[in-house]
Amino acid sequence: MRTILGVIVLFALAIGAALLAAGNDGYILIILQDLRLQVTLNLAIVVLVATFFLLYFLVRLLDNLLRLPDGLREARARRRANRAHRALTQGLTHFLDGHFAQAQKAARIACKNEEYNGAAALLAAYAAHDALDDKNAARWLEVAAEHAPAAAEIARARFALRDEDAATAEAALRALKERGHSAPVVERLEIALANLRRQPQTLVPAVDSLARIRMIAPERADRLRDEAWLATLAEKAADPEAQREYWRGLPKASLARAEFLRQAVLHLSAGGQAVIARRQVEKVLNSTWDSALARVYHLCAGEGEEARDALKNAEHWQQRHGDDASLLYSLGCQCAQMQIWGKAQAYLERAAELAPQADVFLALGALLEKIDRPQEAAQYFRRAANAALPASS
Repeated sequence: MRTILGVIVLFALAIGAALLAAGNDGYILIILQDLRLQVTLNLAIVVLVATFFLLYFLVRLLDNLLRLPDGLREARARRRANRAHRALTQGLTHFLDGHFAQAQKAARIACKNEEYNGAAALLAAYAAHDALDDKNAARWLEVAAEHAPAAAEIARARFALRDEDAATAEAALRALKERGHSAPVVERLEIALANLRRQPQTLVPAVDSLARIRMIAPERADRLRDEAWLATLAEKAADPEAQREYWRGLPKASLARAEFLRQAVLHLSAGGQAVIARRQVEKVLNSTWDSALARVYHLCAGEGEEARDALKNAEHWQQRHGDDASLLYSLGCQCAQMQIWGKAQAYLERAAELAPQADVFLALGALLEKIDRPQEAAQYFRRAANAALPASS
């Protein structure tokens, strides 16, 4: 439609120009010394317009000729850039396909273009490391560090963590912090480093940072925090006062989880402080029954009046939950601690019938040994050893 309209307008202009020229009988007289030149006005207009366009095209031609060397250089640069881009794309595809040698080859081509130096070197480093070529991986990281230092340090930390080289990973993370690099990936790498060093107590700041920006699932964040708090609680077992103080500062949400509480009781028991967890254990078991937590209840039963009160609670649970092997084991241990030998033996034997586990047999052996029945005790010790063999094999 636009073309048709353009043609119509062009014809209209041509007709208008023809009509104007037909009615124009003017002329132009040019005198130059003895030379006299007389031309019609219409011819003069045509000559002027033609001269204008001729000069315009000559200037454009000269400008293009002057720009030709720069244009050729730009064209060559574009071709090189396009080639590097294609090589980088192909290298990434090869890397994701697991063809690491081809990925390095393509990255080497892309690396010839300055614009893609950093990305290509990083791709080659990742491909070399996945191909177990540590020498080339280190060489490519050096190249990448010149163009993308933060990304190179992140790659160095990742490679070190995969290789279980905690010292190198820590150095790379330290370098990132010195540069002020605060991307979420740094916190993730710190979590991986803490797990590698089995130091979960250092995880909480990184986990909190990732949780605030929703870069980690809430369930995983809770699990990692629990691991950190439990590890710290275990560390403080040598200092009873510090362990008690740390226990008081643990979050209520974690203490309401049966599995967390069970492990906390074990750590407190190692420091001789398990009795301080008794009320919390009772609160959780009264609201939501958990056999694994009930199994460690005897550790926080205490002594004297506290022990008697704890035994009443356990026997009340036994009436509600019947033959729960874990609860029966805990009851047997409580009675043994209070030297109620008959009930202790009955509870432990019933627990052994329901769930023949090594710790139950050990408790029975220790009980029979205390009441001077060494032969029967030896039998249970042997059964405990046999029960433990599959778990240790």
